[in-house]
Amino acid sequence: GEIEPFLAKALEPPREEAVKEAVAQLGELQALDTKQLLTPLGRHLATLPVDVHIGKMLLFACMLRCLQPALVIAAALSLHSPFVEPYDKRDAARAARKGFAAELRSDHFALLRAYQGYAHARRSGGGGRDFC
Repeated sequence: GEIEPFLAKALEPPREEAVKEAVAQLGELQALDTKQLLTPLGRHLATLPVDVHIGKMLLFACMLRCLQPALVIAAALSLHSPFVEPYDKRDAARAARKGFAAELRSDHFALLRAYQGYAHARRSGGGGRDFC
């Protein structure tokens, strides 16, 4: 587990601070142990083509049997926010976003509820544009 010296030998090595920050983050996520070796969680995360934070969310969602909503949230996080605020409709847009978040006050649940509303509108024969 000597990550920093190994990466320092690269043709274009990353900045030392960036490596230290990444190692610390992986430790906080419990993907690396104190010897900088991959944990079982880290081995699973290494196989996923997503950010490690999103990967951990998806792995835990699988274990908790709530993968579908987690996939929607993960997909939404990888894109620009669907909550646009046109200047002339800013108050209405913010109210709609707040409505999706409801009592949970969560941007992630707002994304999920917005997607669920959109999907329901499409299944009901309405166009997606009508929902937006």
